[in-house]
Amino acid sequence: MSSLSMLRAPLDGEEFLDIDTLDALDDWTVLEKFSFQTYKREKGKAIWVCAEEDCWWRVRAGFVEEEEGLVWLIVVEREHSCIS
Repeated sequence: MSSLSMLRAPLDGEEFLDIDTLDALDDWTVLEKFSFQTYKREKGKAIWVCAEEDCWWRVRAGFVEEEEGLVWLIVVEREHSCIS
């Protein structure tokens, strides 16, 4: 595990080699002390939501149209509406 100083929250629009290398979400959960779950996952795209029911936090990932193989992270809602 990395030290806390090396952890960071991902940026909206950031690109990753594939969904399996998108470990920046794990860093984000450690930094801000929350949990998430996979809402939907298909080949090359996924949606993650906060583990707390009715929370607005949501992140998506999908293929970058111009770059074959890359996935693009889209932060739909960065702020949590839950108390976590």
